[in-house]
Amino acid sequence: MNRGAFVGLALLCGLAFSGSGVAAPHPVSVDDLMKLRWIADVQISPDGERVAYVVSQPSVENNTHDAQLYIVPTAGGTPVRMTYGTRVFNVPRPSPHLRWSANGSSLAFVALVNDLPQVVSMPATGGEARALTTAKEGTAVYEWSPDGQRIAYIAPDPAPADEQSRKKDKTYVIEVDRNERRPRVWIQDVAGGDARAITPADQYVLGLSWSPDGSTVAYAASAVGGFNAQYHSKIYSVSAAGGAPKAIVDRRG
Repeated sequence: MNRGAFVGLALLCGLAFSGSGVAAPHPVSVDDLMKLRWIADVQISPDGERVAYVVSQPSVENNTHDAQLYIVPTAGGTPVRMTYGTRVFNVPRPSPHLRWSANGSSLAFVALVNDLPQVVSMPATGGEARALTTAKEGTAVYEWSPDGQRIAYIAPDPAPADEQSRKKDKTYVIEVDRNERRPRVWIQDVAGGDARAITPADQYVLGLSWSPDGSTVAYAASAVGGFNAQYHSKIYSVSAAGGAPKAIVDRRG
């Protein structure tokens, strides 16, 4: 094709697009950015037949991100929206930490329950989500056990009664690096009941992972908190039933 024919074709295409309602090129505006949708998390089901994902779009009216959970067959098809009343955790941006149960029957993710991030679960076929955790200050880090009967999550001990009362009457003062409660590993049965902490109260837990047989939990922890915790961490293992932890990698960082 010669240059003249190419230019002519380009003009025809431009006329066709302008006549079909497609907007002409223009500088990107804030309104354009507010229309963008993006995928916040993607997880393939254990059987490889389905994909669960969370789609987010900014909401100017609510001053937040509107995040919704969908499932679509890996072979293709129409995505099914799974969440309506449940609010996927979106502070400051969506972080659902989406996870399938081992048998693919349930999906867990972090949602806002009474304005706190908690782990919730819902049937993969649809239905209402139910809260699995009731951490007093919420949690955003968790993992299913290999058998799907428990979850391990990270959260601090509940605040003492006097601290809670001072927060209510507005007399509580936050002292930087002095009154922070240390995050611990907790085990919660999916069937219900009280959660139990399995790591010492003097460690700052940074991450966790189940053993393949579900008998122990490996976790990273530090004796100091804040930004420097990651540089002073060690790796431990502890029985899922509780007990004394054992250092696996006994060196800083």
